[in-house]
Amino acid sequence: MSISSEMSNSPFANIIVSNNLIADYAGHYAISLGDGGSGTVSYGANVGLYNNIATNNTQEHNGHPVFSNLGNPKVANANNVNLLPLVTGAGVFASYTQNQANLADFHLVSSASSLIGKGTNLSANAAQCPEIIFDRDGKPRPATGAWSVGPYELNGSPTPTP
Repeated sequence: MSISSEMSNSPFANIIVSNNLIADYAGHYAISLGDGGSGTVSYGANVGLYNNIATNNTQEHNGHPVFSNLGNPKVANANNVNLLPLVTGAGVFASYTQNQANLADFHLVSSASSLIGKGTNLSANAAQCPEIIFDRDGKPRPATGAWSVGPYELNGSPTPTP
């Protein structure tokens, strides 16, 4: 996923990229916000990457970050997780086999303690984007406290059945 500019001084404000899952996109940035393109970006307030998961992405092993904005002080980069190939499905997702994401169930299992309740709560952005407070299944994320990382909120629900 790349959000960049082809024009000079493109205004970037209130751009939040959150709770996505990028699977099996090895060797490339999973998400790039403001990097790339032939233009330049004029950063305003509230620009960031939050609570995203990349799985089977080896970009950082090639000397580049998976989430390309690490180190850019104008882009918040919080609670983004790169699950390395050998540990991608172990105790995290209902079902996932490397390079078979089309058959996967990316719901979190109750033992995914590294992702459950470890994300940034983005409820403050609900006025501009009401959809942000719901997960991919339409389940509401908590109004207070930490969110789960990735597209699905566990909220103490039972472990999904693959």
